[in-house]
Amino acid sequence: MIGGIGTDQQGSKVVEIFDTQAGRWRLGPSFPIPIHHPNVAAVGSKIYVAGGCHGAINRSRRRRRSSNRSLGNHNDPGHAD
Repeated sequence: MIGGIGTDQQGSKVVEIFDTQAGRWRLGPSFPIPIHHPNVAAVGSKIYVAGGCHGAINRSRRRRRSSNRSLGNHNDPGHAD
């Protein structure tokens, strides 16, 4: 697991690694920046992280009454789902 959202609604630098043989999680090295909702893929022994968000999240969204289309985040009018 890379990143996530903490109780303070901020991204996290936490990296956790699941050991499939031992059946338990352990902490890995911290990610360089706080991040949440990253896209993560593993190829061989390498892990790739693309995208994701950093900073605080705001779960409130505006929606048009006539459709389910998002009009974006109240704090970032240019961001739409």
